[in-house]
Amino acid sequence: MADDADAEVARVRALAAHVGASRRHANDLVELIALCSSDEPRVALAAVQSCRALFDGWSRSADLVAAAGVDSGDATGVYRRWLADKYAGWLDTLGVLVARHESMGVRLPALDTLLHMARGEAARVARDDAPRTATLGRVDGALGIACSALTACASCEPVLLAHLKKGYLLQFCDVSYYVTQHAARLAERLGARNRCTAAKCARVLDVLMLVRPPAGDFDPAATRFLALEALDAGAVPARGTRKRAAPVEAVLPADARRLLSARVHRLAFQAAWLALLKLPLARADVRRVLLRCEERILPHFARPLLLSGYLLQAYSGGGLLSLLALSSLHVLMQEHNLECPDFFAKLYALLDERALRSAYRERFFLMCELFLSSALLPAHLTAAFAKRLARLAFHAPPDGCQIALALALNLLIRHPELCSLVHRAPAL
Repeated sequence: MADDADAEVARVRALAAHVGASRRHANDLVELIALCSSDEPRVALAAVQSCRALFDGWSRSADLVAAAGVDSGDATGVYRRWLADKYAGWLDTLGVLVARHESMGVRLPALDTLLHMARGEAARVARDDAPRTATLGRVDGALGIACSALTACASCEPVLLAHLKKGYLLQFCDVSYYVTQHAARLAERLGARNRCTAAKCARVLDVLMLVRPPAGDFDPAATRFLALEALDAGAVPARGTRKRAAPVEAVLPADARRLLSARVHRLAFQAAWLALLKLPLARADVRRVLLRCEERILPHFARPLLLSGYLLQAYSGGGLLSLLALSSLHVLMQEHNLECPDFFAKLYALLDERALRSAYRERFFLMCELFLSSALLPAHLTAAFAKRLARLAFHAPPDGCQIALALALNLLIRHPELCSLVHRAPAL
C-alpha cells in the first residue's frame, strides 16, 4: 500500500510538471483534479498542493480569468474559458474534501487552499475596474464554497473553525463581513427547504458564532482587507507572530471604504442571526444561543428589539430555556424599554425545585435578585416571592437552601413591610 501511494504521488508530481510546462499538456489537468478526490490522504494532498501552485501561476500570468469575461473568438480565449471552467470544478472538489474527506490532513489544507484562492480571485478582478471586495461575496467563489462546505460537514471540527477564525476572520475586515453574508444566505436557503434538519442548522450556527462585529468604525490605517492584498503577499501570519502587512493605502476603493462602517457589519450580523433563529434549532443549540446572547449577540444588533420575540418565546416556554433567556430580556427591558406582559408571574412560576437543582441556578438567582431589587415593587408581589423562596428552602439541597434563604432575607430587608410575614407583634 505504501509503494502504491508513493507511485501515485510521483504520478501527481509528473502530471503537474507537464501541465505547468506547456499548454500542450493542459488536458492532464483534468486527471490531476480528479486525483484530488483520492481516498489516499497523501495522494489527495499532493494533488491539492499541485493544483494550488498551478492556478496561482495562471492567476499571475492573466491566463486564469472569470469565464464570463473571456472572449472565446480565438484560441487563447477558448483556452482561458476552458481553464476557468476547470478552476470552478476544482473549487467544488475542494469543497467536497472539506465536508466529507475522512482525513483531517486533507480537510484542513483543502480549506486553507479555498481561503487562499479567495485572495487570488480578488487580485484577478483588480485588473478591471470592478469592486474587488465584492468577489468574496460570490456564491460560487472560493470563500462562498468554503462556507458552504463547513456547513455541509457531518460534524464541523474545531480545528477547521479555528483556522477560519484566527487566520482570516480576525485578520481581515472584508472576510468577516462576507462570511456573515454567506451564513445568512445559507440560513435562508435552509429555511426555504422542506427538509431542514437540526444538524444542518447547527453547522450554520457554528460558522456564525465565529463572527465578531466591531464595536466601532474601523481605522483605515490599521485595517486589513484580504481583497486588497496582492496574491503573492505570502501566507497568513501564524498565531504569535508580530509581522504585519503593509498599511492600507490612504484612499480606499469605495467598496472597501463602505466596510469600515460598524453599522454595515451590524446590519449584516443582524440579518444573519434573524434568518438563523427562524430555523428549527435543536434544544442544545437554542441553549448555546441563549447562553451567548447577552454578551456576544445582542450588543451587535443594530436594532436589539428585533430579538425580543425570540427571547419572549423562549421565556414563555418554561424550564431551562426560560432561565437562560432572563439575562438578555433584562437588557432589553432596562436599556430598550421592552414591555413584557406577565413577566413577574412567569418568573414566579420558574421558582421551583428544578431551578434549585439546575446547573445555571446561580445565574438564575442572580437575575431574580436583580429583578426584585427595586423598592417600587408592590408589597403583595415581593411577599409572594419571599414565601415561595422560604417554602423551596425546605426541599432544596444544602447549597440551594442557602441561596433561597439569602434571597428571601434580602427581600425582607429591602421591604420592611414584609417583616410581618416572619414576626407579628401581639396586639395590646
